[in-house]
Amino acid sequence: MSHTFEYKLVTTRKEHKCWSCLRRIPAKSKMYKWACVDSGDFNNGHTCETCDEIIDLLNKEERWDGYYDHGYIEECLLNQTPEQYLEELKSRP
Repeated sequence: MSHTFEYKLVTTRKEHKCWSCLRRIPAKSKMYKWACVDSGDFNNGHTCETCDEIIDLLNKEERWDGYYDHGYIEECLLNQTPEQYLEELKSRP
C-alpha cells in the first residue's frame, strides 16, 4: 500500500531528471514534486507533466492506483517520445 506525503506542481529552480521517463527537464519548468512511502520504502522525486498525465491514464485504464518504479514510463516508450506515447494512450478506445 502506498501513502503520498507530498504531491504538488512546482516550477523547478534547477534541472531535474523525470522519475518516470528519465528525461532531463530544464530549470524553470513545471514538474510534479512528490514524496511517498510504498511497502515501507520512502521515495521522492519529480515527474514531468507529460508523465503525470500518462500515469493518470494508466491508472484509469488498468484500474490501479499505485507506485510506479523508477523509469517505468521510459520502458513503455518503445522508441517514442513521452508525448507520442501519451497521444497513443488517448486514442485507445
